[in-house]
Amino acid sequence: SDLIIQTAFPETELLSLPENAGFGSASNHGIRHALARGADYILLMNQDAKVDPRTVELLSGILGAQRDVGIISPLHLSSDGTKIDPVFFPFINNHGSLISDCLLQKAGDFYPIEFVNAAVWLVRREVFERVGGFDPIFFMYGEDNDFCARAWFHVFRVCIAPGAVAFHGSTGIPGRDEPFG
Repeated sequence: SDLIIQTAFPETELLSLPENAGFGSASNHGIRHALARGADYILLMNQDAKVDPRTVELLSGILGAQRDVGIISPLHLSSDGTKIDPVFFPFINNHGSLISDCLLQKAGDFYPIEFVNAAVWLVRREVFERVGGFDPIFFMYGEDNDFCARAWFHVFRVCIAPGAVAFHGSTGIPGRDEPFG
């Protein structure tokens, strides 16, 4: 598959690993690579996600203006953009001001939240420098929750930016996590 990617996208720098060590370890590998080359922000994005063309600009603008925001995530929609991603909904379910502001069309630029899954995050460099990377004890699932908790502990806010949009291909758990809409 490396050869296929290199042939189809020759401008892409491919970082291969000898084995699948899990999401956190693989992400840490890429994060270290980007930080060593001077990145101010790291965009983490699942392979089944895509973003609206304005999303990265909106997220980076918030990080640039709000020094205490360490992790910013867009609103996660279903892959076709017609509904809130069912995996994302539980994270915003108890945030009445976010939901009511969006429904009343007076949403702010960002809202602090305890946790949001790492399907699409923009993270400032200083968070990794102070918090470290993902804990490799988590192969997959839980590493993002642990990372958000450590970011909050180190006084970095985790936020949702409702004006920024991502499309996440997850379908949730059949029968339980049907898309809202």
